[in-house]
Amino acid sequence: MERMQNLKVLIIGDTILDEYQIASTLGKSSKDPILALKYQSHELYAGGALAVANHVANLAGEVTLLTMLGEKERYENFIREKLDSKVSPHFFTRPKGPTTLKRRFIDSYSLNKVM
Repeated sequence: MERMQNLKVLIIGDTILDEYQIASTLGKSSKDPILALKYQSHELYAGGALAVANHVANLAGEVTLLTMLGEKERYENFIREKLDSKVSPHFFTRPKGPTTLKRRFIDSYSLNKVM
């Protein structure tokens, strides 16, 4: 484990932001075959290569991250805030596209994924 602190690690991967929309289930909609939900809150997490880089930073001495952010909806400030201080990020831009965002809807009572 001590030798791992001297490692210089390069991580190449996709930036994925995981968004969880917390909602209470109201029941089935009377007009359509869908669930009716009432929004309560949301949480946003740094996933994909960002999560990997943060985990590796706990073990390695130096971590370099190469990843792609969207030209639209970059979330760069959020991402930089969530990265470990030992991670040196290098962002490339996906022209005309957003940063990948996975949105899930969670039932607030059971914490099960609804969608």
